[in-house]
Amino acid sequence: MYNELGDTAQAFAMRKSMAIHKESDNQRAYSGAIGNLGLVYMEQGLFAQAIALFNESLSPGESMGDKGGTAKTLHDLGELLRRQGKLDSAMVCFQRSRGLRAALGDEQGLASSAVKHGLPEHGQRRTHGSGGAVR
Repeated sequence: MYNELGDTAQAFAMRKSMAIHKESDNQRAYSGAIGNLGLVYMEQGLFAQAIALFNESLSPGESMGDKGGTAKTLHDLGELLRRQGKLDSAMVCFQRSRGLRAALGDEQGLASSAVKHGLPEHGQRRTHGSGGAVR
């Protein structure tokens, strides 16, 4: 991954963080580091790689019950899909993220999502395809 991103300080820091967390068996931090590297890929327009990293980041977060981390990753994945014009898939991610944020009482996260993505207020529903993994 590092070579694909180029010799940037940001890519180096992300790779180092991933390695440290993987060695220490800190799955929550490792999952976060994977998601952060996904953000780097997304900002560089490497969408396929970013999607793969976001999906990889979801698994440990969901299995550990890390609703906050999972909500953030789903939000980031939704943003990437929105940028690609895959609005139905993006909406599924945003709705799942909002559901987790609502369960956590994360009002700031809910408000941010609603404003940025034009989502209905909490409690209202839109139907956009089925849930599940996004590929």
